[in-house]
Amino acid sequence: MTIYSVLGNKTTEQLEKDYEGKMYGHLKVDLAELVVETLKPVREKYDDLMKNKDYLDQLMHSGAERARARASVTLKNVYKTVGLPRL
Repeated sequence: MTIYSVLGNKTTEQLEKDYEGKMYGHLKVDLAELVVETLKPVREKYDDLMKNKDYLDQLMHSGAERARARASVTLKNVYKTVGLPRL
């Protein structure tokens, strides 16, 4: 009910009224459809990205370079603070 409430922008009380007298299976089917519809843009973006492996490789490479640069500064500060010589 919480997931349906958040994704469907309905209060739990509204959902209880909507499904009053219905079987639990009705709620599950409707919730599954709502989840699929909500995640559709994410799935489409994923599919689009997976078609462009060169872009993903370039993105991972540039991210690794940025992470390496930041880690280097942090590591330098750690060595300085702890008083260890840098090898």
